[in-house]
Amino acid sequence: MGRQMLPLACLPLIVLVGCAGDQARRPKTDPAVVSISQVGEQEVPDYEDFTGRTEAKERVEVKARATGYLEQVMFKDGDVVKQGDQLYQIDDRTYKANLDKLNSDIERNTALKDRLNSDLARARRLRVGETISREEYDKTVANRDEAQASLHASKAAAKVAELNLSFTKVLAPIAGKVSKTRITKGNLVTQDQTLLTTIVALNPMYAYFDVDERSVLRIRAKIRQKEVKSAAEAKFPVVIGLMTEKGFPHKGIIHFVDNRLDPNTGTLRVGGTFENPGNDPVLLDGLFVRVRVAIGAPLSLWWSARRRSAAIRVSASSTSSTTRTRSNTAPLRSAHSVTGCVSSTPGSAPASGSS
Repeated sequence: MGRQMLPLACLPLIVLVGCAGDQARRPKTDPAVVSISQVGEQEVPDYEDFTGRTEAKERVEVKARATGYLEQVMFKDGDVVKQGDQLYQIDDRTYKANLDKLNSDIERNTALKDRLNSDLARARRLRVGETISREEYDKTVANRDEAQASLHASKAAAKVAELNLSFTKVLAPIAGKVSKTRITKGNLVTQDQTLLTTIVALNPMYAYFDVDERSVLRIRAKIRQKEVKSAAEAKFPVVIGLMTEKGFPHKGIIHFVDNRLDPNTGTLRVGGTFENPGNDPVLLDGLFVRVRVAIGAPLSLWWSARRRSAAIRVSASSTSSTTRTRSNTAPLRSAHSVTGCVSSTPGSAPASGSS
């Protein structure tokens, strides 16, 4: 009996010794490194991005409207001019002489008309057929009418001559930035043929871009569902950015939507208006721009940003863990789940459960 009880009494001791031996023989492993992320929700606008080009609201080719030799160029290449500023002076001596001649014709025809009016008044006081013949009376009336018509013609010709004289002063038809002069002083220019320079308006500036068919159908569906208003119903916002700019700093509104899609490209031409103040504005005619158009209500999106990496050693019972952390702010594409208790760095959100 005593011999049988001895092994049973030593059993707990044998078990403890065996467990201690297993723990002594178990190899030490480094804790696993996992990524811990903070997940949040944020509203972002629903938008579509396009590319386009800026275009001046007004662009004018300045041509000579009078024939003659160019006497003076009255601007510097690249100047900003106002509407009505004089740009060129064409030799006006022949035009002045022609106007003086026509004014003299007006004076002569005026004197002739006055004399014939007096003759007609005298003839009316005489008795036709007795003192003056009917033929002579009719001739006096016709001469007066002819002098009156000549006077009207002289006045009309003088107005044309005065207009041609004014064309010798070439004025800026619009306000904007003038290009370089194509013709220099001393050269002969021809009426309505010789190109002198060009002017482009600076403010406001237009930006035109092509919207693909899928986006067109999507926007039209939102308009029909009353989620957004069309450009004809309200001011439809649009923003643009240049190649060297970050984001879209220039704000404007849609002012033009074409009436049909281009069947060759499957796109719809759309234009926006943007304020462009100053004599040296940021936006110039012909620049490449990135275009963003907000469409509909904002969308709720989940985001995940990695805050740090953690080294976790989980015990055999999965009821506790030991953690070492280090800072890491690189972005993550998705969040990861970690089972067990994970201690967080000071000042950060707890990283337990799902992070």
